Amino acid sequence: MSAWRSARFGDQRVGWRTWVLASVVVWAAPFVLGLGLVGLAYLVSLIFGLSHGEGALHPLAPVFVAGFILMSSVIISWLGLILALLPAWGLLHRGRGGWASFALLGAGTGLVVGLLVHGFMPLALAGVHGVFAALVFRWIFSWIDPGIFTAR
Repeated sequence: MSAWRSARFGDQRVGWRTWVLASVVVWAAPFVLGLGLVGLAYLVSLIFGLSHGEGALHPLAPVFVAGFILMSSVIISWLGLILALLPAWGLLHRGRGGWASFALLGAGTGLVVGLLVHGFMPLALAGVHGVFAALVFRWIFSWIDPGIFTAR
């Protein structure tokens, strides 16, 4: 697995359904993960009686906050997804779709979205979210057709 290269014309190895599947998973997965975090924190609070703290004093407040951030990220992550689709296609078409290429694309897209919606989330968090989203997008493609990412 090359950091910067992939098979040329890799975009032609997957159909539009794969692009839609990867897009929906990358868009919806943070909500599901965040819901799971909030639910788990709530369950642990009930089981161990940790409801004595209010707000930020609650022992599991960071877990609740992380879950709600992930759940609310679907509000703006569609914008990053739309911005990244054409460059991702270009990377795969030209044989430049390595994991590092996708990570840079995700970081750049995340930072652009972070600048566009300044105040909704910290800029660094938007960049990290973009990197993870781009790498998950690439992982879905490699799961469906591993031959896309074998550089020749």
